[in-house]
Amino acid sequence: MKPLTLSVLLLAAVPMLLFGMQQTDNATHTHNAGSLILPSRALWHIGLCPHVAVDAPQYYADLTFWAGAKVAKSKYAVSTAHLTSRKDSPDWEPVPGTWNKLEKTMLPAMQGGESAQFTDIVKKKGHTPLGLIVECQSMGFDTQGYVIYRYTATLKDGAGSLNAFYLGMEVDIDAPNPQGRLTPQDDELTLLTNGNGYIFSDSKSQKSTDNVIGISYLGSNTPIISSWRREAEPLKEKDQYMALAGQAGYEKSGKGLGDWRFLISDGPYDLEPGQSITFTIAVAHAKGAEKLTQELDKANALILKHLPESTIQRSTPAAQFAEAMLSGPTELRLYPVYPNPFNNTVQIRYDLPEDLTVEASIYNMRGRRVATLASGSTPRGVYKLRWSGRDNNGREVGSGVYFLILKVGDTLLRQKLILIK
Repeated sequence: MKPLTLSVLLLAAVPMLLFGMQQTDNATHTHNAGSLILPSRALWHIGLCPHVAVDAPQYYADLTFWAGAKVAKSKYAVSTAHLTSRKDSPDWEPVPGTWNKLEKTMLPAMQGGESAQFTDIVKKKGHTPLGLIVECQSMGFDTQGYVIYRYTATLKDGAGSLNAFYLGMEVDIDAPNPQGRLTPQDDELTLLTNGNGYIFSDSKSQKSTDNVIGISYLGSNTPIISSWRREAEPLKEKDQYMALAGQAGYEKSGKGLGDWRFLISDGPYDLEPGQSITFTIAVAHAKGAEKLTQELDKANALILKHLPESTIQRSTPAAQFAEAMLSGPTELRLYPVYPNPFNNTVQIRYDLPEDLTVEASIYNMRGRRVATLASGSTPRGVYKLRWSGRDNNGREVGSGVYFLILKVGDTLLRQKLILIK
């Protein structure tokens, strides 16, 4: 692909499906998931869709949104706009009529932005849809050297729960050499000092003074980072899921020269119908790695101050829980309750390695039992319980500290819960 200097080209998940044209001051849009050609000052438009191609300036970049979960024993589902071994990829479909302009008051100094929704609920041969609706927001700024892309993945009502769920962005950037030609085989990948992303540059350029481009995760979590050369691209869904989970054996540092790709991901989460997870990144372009890092740090500070993060907490043992559900538990385990603190409902999960008598109860600080969640002989298996902050008579209890007591045979397990109303 020949680079268009100081321009942006967006290619969406379904390039030939056009829902109409719309003219603005500086751009001609073909919306849905069509094509969009803009001058560089409107760089913020590039994040509209799950599949984004960017030229700005003389760099070629291909950004792909991924979402994946383990759906059965030894079976993984990953929705991606990236071309894979499945002939009918990509998996994302645009939701008609959902393109909108964003209010400039959404963030300080924001020049403008756009949003659109996509879904993977359409079944395709060889792929299991996760049941997601993803809203993609792209935000640009007059005085800043970065663009922000924010993805909100919501599990559709009526879909099955997702365990060990990850979401992320795969990035393929080709950097120009000092003569302005794309020579991807000698590109360098440099991990940001905070470990949240990478800087792309040509091996013959000077990273301290020449133009460089970088991408970073924004938020308070520590992302999962993986990198690979083009020839090691994961194409099968299981390999893609393992990459999302950071379990594919890919290197983090990206050592040596090559045509590099990398994946920034977040998880695992347990997602129930109606719940949402946000994933936010920034793309920055600057002269020199130091200036680029400063721009990405400013973008992160802006997001943390002005935009709320997901209220759903990471479920650290989610992978173990999913494995226990599929293969059967081998030991007694009480997982951390979540969310905690909570203001509506708290989820409780435990593994029972054999048939035993189980009693699960909630106690207040005075040692009084306020609710019994389970009682009686229980067969081996994996169990989920919920407590909605009510006593055995159905009355709401007050805010404060409570204790979950799980009695399994002669063993007592305890966890502290904090209810905030």
